[in-house]
Amino acid sequence: MIKVAISDAHAVLRSGVRCTLEATDEFTVVGEAFDRDSTLALVRSTDADVPTLGLIMPGVNGVELIELIRKECPSLRVFEPPRNRGGWLI
Repeated sequence: MIKVAISDAHAVLRSGVRCTLEATDEFTVVGEAFDRDSTLALVRSTDADVPTLGLIMPGVNGVELIELIRKECPSLRVFEPPRNRGGWLI
């Protein structure tokens, strides 16, 4: 089972991602975060295989947050769900 940490400023989006992931037998959600500090705390305190990130969050640009996560956990892959035609960022 893949362990996922969900991070996004919008509670509705976090809830939707959680419902979608938990509807399968392949994923389990290990926690949720809504900003820079709560995301870093979540990554540090859980054994998530992958965090999902929104690119616009209070206190940090999502791309900067990816850099911070990679410094903390270099082997962790980060997933940003697409919100427009821009595609995927992994």
